[in-house]
Amino acid sequence: MKLFRNIICLILAVCSVACSQKQTDLILSPYISDGMLLQQNAQTKFWGKASPGSNVKVQTDWDCLFSATANNDSIWEVSILTPKTDNKQHKIEIYTTSESITITNVLIGELWMVSGEAYMEFPLIGWPPDSVEGVSATLANEISDPLLRFFQAKPQYSITPMTDVEGVWLDDSKMWRGMISAVAYYFGQTLRDSLKVPVGVVVSTCGESRAESWIRKELLPSHVAGVYNPEWSSQMDDIIDEVETFKSWLGEHKHRKLEYGPNGEDPYLDPKFEYRDESLVMSDYDFSKWEKTKLPAMWEQTPIGRASGICWFVKTDTIPKSWVGKALKIYLGAIDDRDVTYFNGYEIGRHMEANHFNIDRVYEVPRGQLKSQYFTLLIKTINTGGPGGFRGCSAGRMRIVMEGNESKPMFIDNQWAYRMTGIKSGDEMYFFDLDKDELKGVKSLSWTYDEMLPTVASNAMWAPFEGVAVKGALWYNGEHNEAYADSTFRKINEANIETFKSYFGKDISFYQLQVQPSTLAYKLGGESTSMMGVRRAQFETTKNREKRGTISMMDMPWYSYHSPYKRVVGERFARMALSRTYGVKYVNDAGPEPISVSTSDPLMIIRFKNNRNMTLNADACQFEVAGEDGEYFVATTFVQGPDVAVFSHAVPHPKKVRYAAKNMVRGTFKNEDGLPSVSFEIELQEK
Repeated sequence: MKLFRNIICLILAVCSVACSQKQTDLILSPYISDGMLLQQNAQTKFWGKASPGSNVKVQTDWDCLFSATANNDSIWEVSILTPKTDNKQHKIEIYTTSESITITNVLIGELWMVSGEAYMEFPLIGWPPDSVEGVSATLANEISDPLLRFFQAKPQYSITPMTDVEGVWLDDSKMWRGMISAVAYYFGQTLRDSLKVPVGVVVSTCGESRAESWIRKELLPSHVAGVYNPEWSSQMDDIIDEVETFKSWLGEHKHRKLEYGPNGEDPYLDPKFEYRDESLVMSDYDFSKWEKTKLPAMWEQTPIGRASGICWFVKTDTIPKSWVGKALKIYLGAIDDRDVTYFNGYEIGRHMEANHFNIDRVYEVPRGQLKSQYFTLLIKTINTGGPGGFRGCSAGRMRIVMEGNESKPMFIDNQWAYRMTGIKSGDEMYFFDLDKDELKGVKSLSWTYDEMLPTVASNAMWAPFEGVAVKGALWYNGEHNEAYADSTFRKINEANIETFKSYFGKDISFYQLQVQPSTLAYKLGGESTSMMGVRRAQFETTKNREKRGTISMMDMPWYSYHSPYKRVVGERFARMALSRTYGVKYVNDAGPEPISVSTSDPLMIIRFKNNRNMTLNADACQFEVAGEDGEYFVATTFVQGPDVAVFSHAVPHPKKVRYAAKNMVRGTFKNEDGLPSVSFEIELQEK
């Protein structure tokens, strides 16, 4: 979430002059603005604020008039009817008896939502060092499509349902294209090419969120009772009280608003931003009372817990006598998100720009700077949102080496002292007394109130849009639910879909991407099957369900944190939507999906749909079979028309079969359209 928030804040700042409304009583939601796109042949919500009791009218240029009355909280809301698309720009006037606002360049067409975690946020310009494969030509294209629109919502989370959203509508101009979600862009572009009507995509995501973050409170008891606790709903009320108490306590401290400037200036880079912690760099500062922890570690793996803000880490030690006066190199690994690093009071390096959370920090101490064996290595880290901390070195351990003698390092991946000097809450940074551990003894769930808590993503990223007509959703989530059993995650995934439908309509389309191999999967164990429960549940919740589906990317190489193959994802989503939502005829709209299994000992025979000309790399060992004891063995595999036959000499009486179950497997089983099979596990049903 931290990544895309920086981008969307920059967009909002740049657009602020052009898009701002006069300071009047009549205010429109940021979603209701010039350049928006409305779903055709639908009833959709318009909303904003006005003086309580004001009668607000909405007049369209297709000769429809709608009205609403602002409530005691100044909120007004009205549903308007949209016509069939005509590929033309429209005007809509919103007015009261004393004020009027006209929005222009409004299109009528097909509107979708892209949602979930950071995978779906990833913009065309990328997040260094990760990028989108083959994106250069897309960004360089001078030709824009005036009938392609995107609404970029600012990622956030809330303990209670929100009534409005921050964001901005963008067009397909070269100026804004790089800021658009890559999946959304390639999906929208593919739909435009096929349907020949205006297409819009709302990008409403919350990076680092767990799937349960996207369940509305009312659905928690029925879907996740027993998964967490049957009393979750009442507990959420207690959490709301704790959050408010903690915010009140924070409000007693000095604080600074984190505002992007009119030209997108980053507040963390503002030289006038006073962190009030400069005295820590002084050589005689006493760190003896600071808490201790071991690095590398993310904050949530330490006593700090999940928090956003400022935390200083310090190590005092001695180097070998022969190193005194020599040039040194310090390997700290990737720091999430930003840092300024000092060695004996001198700054030796910094990464204060946005989106450097995945870049290894390698800093140098100049020759002659170290006068004795004693040193103080001091690091100010800033987590702007989501997980923060020390991710570890991409190669080797945290260490100090002498120039020309890297084979004999001094390892520093051990005990460090630390102190939190600031907490970020919303768009405010609250500062603490440097000489007091003010957070010690402050035990509140609100300190760990973040995007992983149940309901908070749906409250912020879906609830404000309730009543907005969309055709369907593209969804990716589950990486942070990696160890869940399939029965557990199936309830949660079903609740995600039901939550979305409760906001946007029962007849909505919902297509999701199965969790892929990644660095996270690798860290969980490449040969492990810990993510199989999530993958299996994702497939089971959508199979044989109208206007639902799961696409696979199991055929793509594994990636670091953000897959570069966003074009493929967008185009595969579009293929499924065109087939299952719009009725476009394809031989295959997805990869092979199992529909039945039978046995002729020792063979298991799996029948598939989407089975035209299926192929498989028989040497890849991706199918496994198990008997009554549940122990799996690699199977010999061969394709026979619409079937795949598998067997293992170690399993004379097979009962179960699974495909691509390991965390880091790369699937090779696909059909003639090159669409890969989902990862699955099925069991023989006794007659």
